[in-house]
Amino acid sequence: MVAKKQTSLSKIQRKISISQIVLIISLSIILAALGILINIRYERDKIDTNLKNISETIATSPLLIEHGIQNNTATEQESLVNYLDSLKKSLYGVDVISIVNKNNQRFYHTNHSLIGTTFNGEQPNFLSSEKNFYIVDTNGPSGEQRRAYSALYDSNGEYVGFIMVIILTEHLQANFTQIIFTYSIITLVVIVVELIISAWISNNIKKSLLGFEPNTISAMYLVRDNILESLKEGIIALNKNGTILFINESAVKMLDKNNSESSFIGKDILEINNGT
Repeated sequence: MVAKKQTSLSKIQRKISISQIVLIISLSIILAALGILINIRYERDKIDTNLKNISETIATSPLLIEHGIQNNTATEQESLVNYLDSLKKSLYGVDVISIVNKNNQRFYHTNHSLIGTTFNGEQPNFLSSEKNFYIVDTNGPSGEQRRAYSALYDSNGEYVGFIMVIILTEHLQANFTQIIFTYSIITLVVIVVELIISAWISNNIKKSLLGFEPNTISAMYLVRDNILESLKEGIIALNKNGTILFINESAVKMLDKNNSESSFIGKDILEINNGT
């Protein structure tokens, strides 16, 4: 009977340990997934804001508005190209800047060999956007990309072309992969630390139980209880203050047949001797 209870307790202990491990791993993975999603969303919003700010900065540049992007002299063209090159170098997270006039000629491109060539890509539709600006995911000569379109006007307010500020999708994915990798490492470390702490707590509990497992303690208690209850002699266990901690059935019958064992537990032994 004791062996069956011990086996049952051992199974319960294993189930508790497995449940604890599953809970730790599940919570860590869920929190990591939420962290990844939030950070990817934040990173994407940050990139879009950066694209918007850059395109608006170029579109409102006094130098570009003053000289325009058509019929420029060689000196003006060189000056504007140098200005845009220096601007591109100062920017982080942008792969391509391209300016196309209303005749679909590239006035400027990060790749100088494309300057003056005809743009035959996706034409912007500013009628469906607010403030002559919008962002789309599309394909281009450099591959898949996230592209910001911004309308360009001259000093008279006349539409003269548009600006494209581009970040390649492969660079976006590299950023997202870095986020996923970082959170995966953090999650793995957290899981390992949590399991170590769990094992440490378990060992401390075991030490407090004199090195025995909980199922062993339970089995020992059942054996002791069965032995003491089977004795015909009355047995009472007291603490140092004289409080009854244990009393077997034989002792109860000797003292008061009308009471149960539980009615004596916690009482002072002197009270029993006084007949109460």
